[in-house]
Amino acid sequence: MKSILKVFFIFYFMTFFLMSVYSQQAEKQAQKGIFGTTKKNPFIFTGTIYYLPEGTDRLPDFSKLTPVGKIYTEVLNITPRSFDQGFPGVTDRFEWFAIDYKGKIYIPQNGTYTFSLLSDDGAKLIIDGKIVIDNDGVHPPWEKTGSIYLKKGIHEIEVPYFQGPRWEVALVLSVVKNGKKEIFDMKNFALVKMEETEKVTSLIMSSAILFDFDSFQLKSDAKTILDTVVDFLKDYSYSKIVVEGHTDDIGSENYNLKLSRKRAESVAKYFVKKGIPGGKIETIGYGESKPKYPNTSEENRRKNRRVEIKVIRK
Repeated sequence: MKSILKVFFIFYFMTFFLMSVYSQQAEKQAQKGIFGTTKKNPFIFTGTIYYLPEGTDRLPDFSKLTPVGKIYTEVLNITPRSFDQGFPGVTDRFEWFAIDYKGKIYIPQNGTYTFSLLSDDGAKLIIDGKIVIDNDGVHPPWEKTGSIYLKKGIHEIEVPYFQGPRWEVALVLSVVKNGKKEIFDMKNFALVKMEETEKVTSLIMSSAILFDFDSFQLKSDAKTILDTVVDFLKDYSYSKIVVEGHTDDIGSENYNLKLSRKRAESVAKYFVKKGIPGGKIETIGYGESKPKYPNTSEENRRKNRRVEIKVIRK
């Protein structure tokens, strides 16, 4: 009898434990949401949510609608699935809604880029105001592809999407790279990459976006990017900002050290000009001493040429 009770209590405890773990995981997933998170990150896709009238069968004119919330995501990878939870922390709407995802990307080299867009219901891929893929309308999961020639530099990307009647949803944006289709990840194209630890938020920018070759004078486009960073910092609670300059290993160590320091100082001066307190900013030039990747290829060297902004939280 004791052995039976022992087995029963073990079974009961294990069941309770597993249900608790499952509940916590389900809660985290619900909080995260499949279309994005409410945690602000203006350097990836920003999705503006709208309600739609019942019976909508095409993407709407968003200028005539009122936003009901914003979400943020690095990828659009919602494979066909049921959706009945709404947007945790934003709205509980699970049908007759639309999301207009927008962002800015950096293309490292000229070329023709091929994308695919799977959606249920309608969606489009728009780059620099040009429709690359039109997958609009009420329909089951359909996938369409499209190509566009993009020059090296900054481009605007938009993916408007709408969901008609319940329950199935899908929205997957992919890009063809080296002959293989992979999920389009904003981290690989973002103008600013944000990394977070317990006390530090790092904002990482390619030097090619900010400066011309062998220069420490900010490009005109760079100022637009830095304005976004300034807006982010003004809404942030921090004790110090450290602006770091980094180079690759081409050239003399002493020259790279000076160039990296001057680039860090150029960014810091712009921040002060835009209202960030100079007393809270520190600049450091590391030259080639702290590569993120081995300097064994041009792609790795390009990634190592960067400016990092370390935001020390209070």
